[in-house]
Amino acid sequence: MSYTGPFNKTFRDLLIGTYFIADLHAKSIPVTKNLSVTAMLADEATTGQWNLQGLPTDDLSTQNGILTTSASRYPIMVDPQGQGLSWIKNKEAENGCKETSFVDKNFRGNLEECMSFGKPLLLANVEQELDPVLDPVLDKAFQRKGKGFIVALADKECDIEPDKFKLYITTRLGNPHFTPELSAKVTIIDFTVTMKGLEDQLLDRVVQNEKPELQTERTKLQTDVNEYKAKIMELQDDLLYRLANCEGSLLDDPEIIDVLNVTKKTSAEVSEKLKNAGEAEARIKIACEEYRPVATRGSIVYFLIAEMSAVNPMYQTSLAQFVLVFNLSMTMAEKAAIPSKRIANVVDELTFRTFLYVCRGYMEIHKKIYTLLLALKLQLSSDAITMDHFGCLVKGGAALDINTVKKKPKEWVPDGVWLNIIQLSMSISLFKELPDIVARNESLWRQWYDQEAPEAVPVPDIDDRLDKMHKMLL
Repeated sequence: MSYTGPFNKTFRDLLIGTYFIADLHAKSIPVTKNLSVTAMLADEATTGQWNLQGLPTDDLSTQNGILTTSASRYPIMVDPQGQGLSWIKNKEAENGCKETSFVDKNFRGNLEECMSFGKPLLLANVEQELDPVLDPVLDKAFQRKGKGFIVALADKECDIEPDKFKLYITTRLGNPHFTPELSAKVTIIDFTVTMKGLEDQLLDRVVQNEKPELQTERTKLQTDVNEYKAKIMELQDDLLYRLANCEGSLLDDPEIIDVLNVTKKTSAEVSEKLKNAGEAEARIKIACEEYRPVATRGSIVYFLIAEMSAVNPMYQTSLAQFVLVFNLSMTMAEKAAIPSKRIANVVDELTFRTFLYVCRGYMEIHKKIYTLLLALKLQLSSDAITMDHFGCLVKGGAALDINTVKKKPKEWVPDGVWLNIIQLSMSISLFKELPDIVARNESLWRQWYDQEAPEAVPVPDIDDRLDKMHKMLL
């Protein structure tokens, strides 16, 4: 799985679920059907603990957590939103984790201290190249000296505890270009936030703001469930260890009989608690899901704002900035006793406030682009339109060749317009007969085409069948 670390969820799923599995079948290698890589490599108690420490709950983030904690090479986290950084801080806080960077004047001292005492080191916000002093550490060129280990750092030898020392590296660059040499020494992991992951995080914020007692109960329940699952695993491991090391007959060993009785009793108690916790969790989840529309709207808006950097590189908005606006929107939205009305108020306030916030820095021409894309994305999320509608509006028939499509009826029709008509007929069922309709009644269509404002005039032949979106496409 470490080979898929630099890629996004779509490509990871394609590699693991399609290409890798097909290759295994081609080589006649046995493989479990419907294999879940995350379930195989991490238990529920571990992933639950990561979630409590700030790791998002989506499958991609769980994969990232597995790679960060289990890969043989030290990780570099591509982390433009700072989620991985925050998670590592919470995860390693109890182990005395030190955070440093290459601009920190005490970088070398922190590195040597963490290696000597076996503490985690978080190297934050690196660029595309690392300090050469780290090369022996990344190569794990540790040498035994006496009872311990040493590593040669440039001009001196330093003690190191290989079993306890951990190195985490993060970069805020969205698409860094690491050298092949560096890529071979580390595990590169894409921690870029996903839409589903961000939605779940924003839902937690909404519930915390609107129903704080519900969020508190939810967090406590997650903690209890993780403890129960960890307890069951601990009992199972202890029992297996004793059975593996038992000498003679099991019935003659009173300790194993006692452990079996305790395990059976405790397992029954924990299973009952897990059942009750599961029912409570389902109830809480239903209550929280009521506020999902706010989180969904926030996720859509944030990803649109992030994509606007492709229009102009100056249009950069961090997740931390967006979260501040998101929280302010909940505070400023009109109160309402009915939850559905309150949710609608928050959604409207969030959409309008983020529009005002980002448009302060946009050029006038780009404000219209943002507004159009926002409207289209909201309609896509509500299934009011499809990606076919979106593709036709943005690209039209640019991918078609005038020499390979049906011949246009008259010369007054420009080639580009005819290609757009053909693309509409190919993509959207409502316009399937459009080329024939235009050919049969081309004089009436020409009059409509030559209008100063054709959008204000009824469309020939098919006007009664068109809604606003289809009329805009036409």
